[in-house]
Amino acid sequence: MKQLSPEARALLDAIAGSESAGRYDVIYGGQRFNSFADHPRVAVPITTGPNVGKTSSAAGRYQFLGSTWDDVARRHGLTDFSPASQDIGAWFLADDEYRRDTGRDLQAD
Repeated sequence: MKQLSPEARALLDAIAGSESAGRYDVIYGGQRFNSFADHPRVAVPITTGPNVGKTSSAAGRYQFLGSTWDDVARRHGLTDFSPASQDIGAWFLADDEYRRDTGRDLQAD
């Protein structure tokens, strides 16, 4: 599995701080899950903000939606939702989005 640079880890730590307080086992709303075999896919009702009445499947250190995780995992060959896979998936997603928006490499910048 790809090793992340110290700069990549620092960026991911900054993202995770506001998403999950750095925890890998958090479901949207604060619940926890036990198995890292796959994204937990729990639909949690949203009770505040502009999306009240909808649900969120956000989970993990970076609060991946189930559909986003499925896409990242498929494109990058991630076979579980382990902490290492979440880190790699988050980095790939950040790099993909940065490259799409700027045409540049996130790690190089």
